[in-house]
Amino acid sequence: MNRRVGVYPGTFDPIHQGHLAFCLEVIERGEVDEIILLPERMPRGKPNVTSLSERLVLLSEAIVPFPFMRATCLASDQFTVKETLPELNEAFKGATLSLLIGSDVVSSLGSWKGLDRLLDTMSLIIGMRQADAVGEIRAVVEQIGQTQGKSIRYSMIETAHADVASSRIRRGEMAVDFEMLRQRV
Repeated sequence: MNRRVGVYPGTFDPIHQGHLAFCLEVIERGEVDEIILLPERMPRGKPNVTSLSERLVLLSEAIVPFPFMRATCLASDQFTVKETLPELNEAFKGATLSLLIGSDVVSSLGSWKGLDRLLDTMSLIIGMRQADAVGEIRAVVEQIGQTQGKSIRYSMIETAHADVASSRIRRGEMAVDFEMLRQRV
């Protein structure tokens, strides 16, 4: 059986229980065998992010209890199909790849350059955010598939931590709490 690798790019500023709950649910459902978290050096539309080295340290510390997760950096500043897909295909030769994204990313997915190549290569695993409805996200994915002339392989994951957001943590509205997630391992 092919190795199944989930690729989860993002800002992770900071990594929080919502990110980890999504990853754990993906693993528990048997969608992938391992998850690679890819913090982007220069995330799109997000000024003033914490340095990549600091984010990578926090990310690496947060995933220590989860042997099926690992963090690594991209050669490029951010996830792009043109630059990142060849890098992933080389790093994970022979593996079946899935892209993990939040439902908040789905609305911009149709504008990604090289999306057709991405959809030919990877399935999507979509983590539902609190503000998004499953039916609406499903409709957007189906519309993208029609526009691309493809049947998109995807699944949708709901977790108890869909309300957690890095921006809310940075503003002091929420706290990072990994303890209850570590008990699931």
